[in-house]
Amino acid sequence: MKRTRVYRDRTHVQVVMDLLQLHGLEVADHTEETYSTHEYVVQYQESDYDFMRRLLARNGVHFHFAQDPGTETVILGDRNAAFEPVELADELVYHPHDFPGEDGTTRVWDLKRIREPLVRAVTVRDYNWRTPHHRLRSEELVDEATGYGYADLFGEHFHDDDQGARFARIRAEEQRVRGETFEGKTSLRGVRPGTVFGLTNHPNADLNQRYLVTDTDEHLDDGYAYVNAFKAIPYRVTYRPPQTVRWPKVEGILNAIVDGERQSTGTSIDDEGRYRVVLPMDEAGTAGGAASRWVRRAQPSAGAGYGMHMPLHIGTEVAVAHINGDPDRPIILGAVPNAATPSPVVAANGPQSRIRTGSGVVFELDDDC
Repeated sequence: MKRTRVYRDRTHVQVVMDLLQLHGLEVADHTEETYSTHEYVVQYQESDYDFMRRLLARNGVHFHFAQDPGTETVILGDRNAAFEPVELADELVYHPHDFPGEDGTTRVWDLKRIREPLVRAVTVRDYNWRTPHHRLRSEELVDEATGYGYADLFGEHFHDDDQGARFARIRAEEQRVRGETFEGKTSLRGVRPGTVFGLTNHPNADLNQRYLVTDTDEHLDDGYAYVNAFKAIPYRVTYRPPQTVRWPKVEGILNAIVDGERQSTGTSIDDEGRYRVVLPMDEAGTAGGAASRWVRRAQPSAGAGYGMHMPLHIGTEVAVAHINGDPDRPIILGAVPNAATPSPVVAANGPQSRIRTGSGVVFELDDDC
């Protein structure tokens, strides 16, 4: 089921934990990094599952499940240390064929290494209106020796160089996960996504290493022999989940209602000329200025020490667009009349150009005079 909801003053990890607990799931937070608090996070016309996955992947946070009798816990992590060893078999023995040893040791067979070309570096760029003359750009090497080209990403939504450097590092680590992967088979049921095992006895010595399992496909071979086909990466490579869920795009213009902390129809505006709004598709639609961040408003004229601004009153309908279509980055384009707030110029006074303030002050140019 697709939903639209607004979260205020939470990190992305906190939003995900709130969401999982709302569904009655046990959650264990094993993340080690510090995450920025976001004043405004929007779930826009998407399922809870997709919303959770896109927030986690943007921040390089993975999740897996720990299953115990009677309980299941969602584990969140941003380091490989969050993953657990394969139960009862910390090390597996390689054999070129499915052949259990005399001691009953479970074997790994059909192990294949797959290499994928990588870019040389990742660059992330963004714009922050709070520091308009500062160019936000960070770069992180992916494969300096054999990589080719660059991945240039604009609009990761970061505010300063420190955040940019972190996003560049995470995107580079996400790329490296694809650089060297492995596929193999085992008959051990405990090999499942999010588990770690060591391998011994491979004739290629550098493959005798620790692996992190990323995917499994369990089936019966020839109808009777259990086979667990797995995919894995070297444990030394920091796992970052792929961004398979696209960041939603808000197409066109949305209508919204100006809101504020005051219980009146007066003006509620901050020290930077911004407003709070309520979007009609927001399920909660919390009033009192709690439904959105402070939102900038486009003006007919603006500059250093000059410009125009006609205040918007609480209850006024406005047209809202989103920068790069990002639901977390709204901007007010202008006010729109409706039945409750009609236009000061209608058919009866069509020749007049009129400015009328909330207190009734009128400035009028009449072309019929």
